[in-house]
Amino acid sequence: LTEGAPQWVIDWFGWLIGLLQFLLGTLLVLLIGWVGILLAGILAGPFYGQISAKVEQRLTGRVPSVDRGFAAELAAGLSREFQKLAWALPRVLALLILGFVPGLNVITSPLSFLFGAWVMAVQFADFSPENNGIAFPAARDALGERRALVLGFGLPTAFGIGVPFLNLLVAPAAVAGGTALWLRVRGDW
Repeated sequence: LTEGAPQWVIDWFGWLIGLLQFLLGTLLVLLIGWVGILLAGILAGPFYGQISAKVEQRLTGRVPSVDRGFAAELAAGLSREFQKLAWALPRVLALLILGFVPGLNVITSPLSFLFGAWVMAVQFADFSPENNGIAFPAARDALGERRALVLGFGLPTAFGIGVPFLNLLVAPAAVAGGTALWLRVRGDW
């Protein structure tokens, strides 16, 4: 980053260059994490959709109304994940910026964790709406009407997903729990 720059520029803007290197490194780590989560969600999506459908059938006796093949399921899951990413990314960036505002940066960590819990709840509760052909904004709005219930599911899910190796067991269980959550929010169970 400093190669070829005159020494007086390096001396004058040394702190800024260090800050930029830190921010770019942090952004790179976050992007790698987001891409990893996105890819895992895309690859596991069809299987999680099947888990959700079985749980919904068991709890309500109804089979979800949208029936697609594996390729169509993968394409729909990819589209849905990009919708979720487009919804979450501006909010994540706003929290990141809030972290640099003196005085307000104190609340950034708790807000970030609560938002992460909300995202986990929306992520795992969204398989049933997707299986039933309900648009993501409509599903998100329905979940927003029961914030306490949704956060009550999202907080322990976020803790479990954050623990390496335990997250391999938590994710399928969270799909089942998210399906039950969605059915409860809708009044179907």
